[in-house]
Amino acid sequence: MGLSVKITNDCKSIIIGVSGAVANNGTVTVTNGSHVYTTAVVVSANISILIATADVGVKNGVFRVDYVENGAALFQSAVIGNCDILCCLAKKVDKLLACNADCVKCASELAEAQQIFLLMKSAETELSSMTGGASSSLAIIENAAKKYNKAAEICGGHCGCNC
Repeated sequence: MGLSVKITNDCKSIIIGVSGAVANNGTVTVTNGSHVYTTAVVVSANISILIATADVGVKNGVFRVDYVENGAALFQSAVIGNCDILCCLAKKVDKLLACNADCVKCASELAEAQQIFLLMKSAETELSSMTGGASSSLAIIENAAKKYNKAAEICGGHCGCNC
């Protein structure tokens, strides 16, 4: 029983799996900051739902997903849309390819790339610890969002992948 949430590699769709639902009808709400998207679903034992991130209104950041039946939240989970951060990291690594191993001027670029990478891995690890039950902590999601936002701040306009 629970909720599984994944995002496609292009950050264009969120794949939501619901298992162990009680009623035949429920709602799925996807929240990312001030962006909210809700859809009604008909459940039969296990379902899979595909939601375009464009429907939510944003394709990057932390997406919280809640499954509700009869007004009661049954399951909660989250996933990170990090295509913007991955593009930033790719651009930073491309810059590092032109550096010598002992180049002092490249040290700051490497330090930024390491910090961004560690922030994202830490956020992903936190979210993976969520059980999907209704008692999942919003604090985990909020902390992951803080880490994502810090990584995005460090990237600050370094997007190099048509995003």
